[in-house]
Amino acid sequence: KELVIVAEELNASGGIRILTAIANIAAELGIKVRLICPDYSANPFYPICSSVELCAIKTGRNSRRLRFTLAVMRASTEIRCIFLTPNYRTVILISLAKLITRQKPPILLVQGFDTLTLINLINTSGVKKWINRYLYWLSCVVPCRRIFVSEYLRRSIGKDGSLIPNFVAPIFLETGNSAEPPADDVIRVGFIANATPNKGMDVFLDGVRLFMGRAAALPTSIEIACATQDRALAEKHAGMGIMFIQPKSDRELKDFYRSCQIFLSLSISEGFGLHVLEAMASGCAVVSTNSGGVTDFLHDGENGLLLAERSAAAMAEAVASLVSDPERRRRLGVMGRVTASDYDLARFRDNYRRFFSTYD
Repeated sequence: KELVIVAEELNASGGIRILTAIANIAAELGIKVRLICPDYSANPFYPICSSVELCAIKTGRNSRRLRFTLAVMRASTEIRCIFLTPNYRTVILISLAKLITRQKPPILLVQGFDTLTLINLINTSGVKKWINRYLYWLSCVVPCRRIFVSEYLRRSIGKDGSLIPNFVAPIFLETGNSAEPPADDVIRVGFIANATPNKGMDVFLDGVRLFMGRAAALPTSIEIACATQDRALAEKHAGMGIMFIQPKSDRELKDFYRSCQIFLSLSISEGFGLHVLEAMASGCAVVSTNSGGVTDFLHDGENGLLLAERSAAAMAEAVASLVSDPERRRRLGVMGRVTASDYDLARFRDNYRRFFSTYD
């Protein structure tokens, strides 16, 4: 039995963390695993088992997608290979190849609403949007077996499939802190950003302006920190008084979370919201938009705060309320950590071991 995982990007994101973890689990079960990805992407800082074969497809700048697509199609004709991909376009190619060769359908790892994050929010022409919407519709009707990372996604998409929630890496659940904590009279508010419209950098910046405008009336000093892998984004907003941090490892990312008492998530849509759960595991009081998947584990007023609306004003008000109420901030941080401990790697491994044992 062989498992082939196809990832169109290999970078430091929650999605690739889950894919590499699945690859490692399958390898531990004695399954031969190949991870196919383009060679232009940055290496993730998530460990990959030495027995996993990493196949970086060499692609030219102008023919990147075509060469990658042809390589995936060639691999798709191989007998007895289980194919897993999180991409709605890729699953169509693999599914059609499996139909022609009369093999079992591939697995689609459903991590989010692709129509929103990859079609409607991306600045593409009307023709490209129409094509992508058609391809998304086609991905919903071609034969494939689905794994949903959240109950919210399974319920909203309305397709049959297995539910296997994502996990928090063990490092975030460790006690102790190697980071230098802020002074007792300083509250640090953290955010993770990239340039994609989904993540809410615009709302964050507007909210910071509003919040800092009223910060003088608050009982403590405030620091605003933003973690990002996008150097250009950090340079663009360097003059706003925001501390930009570029974590290069899980250890550095953990230190960032642990240095924050309050953490913000301002996404439009999250299939799961792994960064939210990581912040909860690190003891942050989380303020989040109602972005979908986070509602599987974040409950307003119990282990975090859900904003009534996705706006700078709502963000600033929620942060100010937590800064002014240290006992509530502490309680939400403690309860968030309790919640995150239920999403450990052991449960994730057990779920995938059962899944692969039934997928012959």
